[in-house]
Amino acid sequence: KNNNGDAEEESNHIVPTAVIEEEIKLPVLLNLALCALKLGMLTKAEKFCNFAMEMEAGKCSVKANFRRGRARMLLGHYVSAELDLVRALELNDEIIATSKEYDKKEAHSEREVILREMDKLNKLITQAEKNKAAQKKAMESLFQSSSKVT
Repeated sequence: KNNNGDAEEESNHIVPTAVIEEEIKLPVLLNLALCALKLGMLTKAEKFCNFAMEMEAGKCSVKANFRRGRARMLLGHYVSAELDLVRALELNDEIIATSKEYDKKEAHSEREVILREMDKLNKLITQAEKNKAAQKKAMESLFQSSSKVT
C-alpha cells in the first residue's frame, strides 16, 4: 500500500520461479504433509512430500525427506523410509557443516529428531523380522502336523 492506504500496482515485477517454489510452494506442501501425517493420512502425506521433492528447492529439503520417511515408515515401507531418513540426515549434516551458529543450533536439534526416528525405524524392522521368523516357524509346524494326520 502507498501512503494514502491505496494498493499500489507492481509494475512489471516478475518473481523468479525458484523464489516462488522456495518461499511459497515448498512450505505449503510441507505443511500439508505434516497435517496429513497428524491426521493419519499417510499416503497423502507421502504424495505431498513427493510433490515437494519434484521442485529444485524440495530436493535438498531436510523436512521433505524426513516427513516422507516418517510417512513411509508408518506405512510399513521400511526400506524406502530408511533411504529418506538417511538422506534427511545427510542434508542436515551439510547444514551443520556450512551454516552460521544460529542455524547450527536448529540443525543439531533436527538431527536429534531424525536420529530418534531412525531408532524407531530400526526397532520396527527388528520386530518385523522376528514376526516373520515366528510366522514361518508356525507355518512349518502347521504343515508338518497336517502331513502326519494323513
